[in-house]
Amino acid sequence: MSTLSITAIKRCRMRFMGAYLYDLLRAKDRKDFAYQCDRLYRPDFYAGLRPDEAKAVHLNPKWLKLLDDGIQLRECCVKRLVEAKPELDRVLKNPLWEVLEWDDCDPCASIHYLASLKTLTRALEGSTYSDRMNARMRWAMGIPDWERLAFPLALLDTVKYSSQRSWLNKHFCNYLALATLHPAYHGCYRDLWKLIDEWLSARKPLRGATPALNWPVDILAFNKRREVLKQGRDFLVESGWLPPEDGSYHIHAAMLWCICLGGKPLMDRFMKSILRGVRRCPDWLRRMMRELDSRLNVKCS
Repeated sequence: MSTLSITAIKRCRMRFMGAYLYDLLRAKDRKDFAYQCDRLYRPDFYAGLRPDEAKAVHLNPKWLKLLDDGIQLRECCVKRLVEAKPELDRVLKNPLWEVLEWDDCDPCASIHYLASLKTLTRALEGSTYSDRMNARMRWAMGIPDWERLAFPLALLDTVKYSSQRSWLNKHFCNYLALATLHPAYHGCYRDLWKLIDEWLSARKPLRGATPALNWPVDILAFNKRREVLKQGRDFLVESGWLPPEDGSYHIHAAMLWCICLGGKPLMDRFMKSILRGVRRCPDWLRRMMRELDSRLNVKCS
């Protein structure tokens, strides 16, 4: 069985649900979040109240405990929330939670899971051209996002696909660090990092003889990497290459991810553009960003 605490996994999942619900509701503050959640859960009760009566209702503290501690809500409560906000289902059913529960002695779980990802088969095909394989992996990983973590974790776990795993070993930590910068989930990343750290440690013997995973020794080292990326984002915003709004997270993550993947050659090109006084995202970088997601709007000024 999994060495991870099932309770800890469920807690993390509920924290992500709470954070996503806060974002969906566009809550003004924590009190407004609790109020809106209560209205979703008890619509008939609130329908019979005047506005002044509704605002005076004593709110159940479980809504803030969901947000802060990821408490396990009753099944009927979760069902009502999902009925009101169907988008929550994609958080609850994200394959990441299942991957984290895998038996750490089962070498087949990752193989079966990867075989089921028909849309990513090209990324898992062998190639004698490293550039082709790298491009396929960039496409398969997409813009850093916690919702896409099941695929790279499964790949890190398997003894197959050594070329893809070698690529991922170099880049996974930056991918995760960028994924945790999403403003909606800033309160959840510590729980997620701890789970992934424990999961990787428990399953390390299964990963074969690829180059070592570039993984931080602890949460402090991981935080330093996040801080470097945040400083890079701030610099790009000041330089006019990125829009300043928090709502532009995917544009921020896409640009930073492209720079991370490009290594020194891209960094040199980037610095030359900055030193020449270029005050907007250049076309060559926009093209790289759109390769991650063709729908991405990268109109930065």
